[in-house]
Amino acid sequence: MLIADFRAYLACQERIDAAYGERAAWTRKALLNTAQMGHFSADLTIRGYADDIWNVHPLCVVPPSV
Repeated sequence: MLIADFRAYLACQERIDAAYGERAAWTRKALLNTAQMGHFSADLTIRGYADDIWNVHPLCVVPPSV
C-alpha cells in the first residue's frame, strides 16, 4: 500500500532532481540555506544542560601554531 500523497511526493522529487542538475544554482541555495539556519535546537538544549544541570562552561581552545 502506498501513502496517499505519493504522487505529490514524486512530483516534488522531480523538481528536486531538476534543481540539483543546475549545479551553480543548487550550490548557491545550499550555502544560503546553511548560512541562514541559525542555531540547531539540539545546540540550545546542550547549552541549557551545560548551564543549568552540569554547571560547566565552554572552553576556548587555541590550536598550536605550526
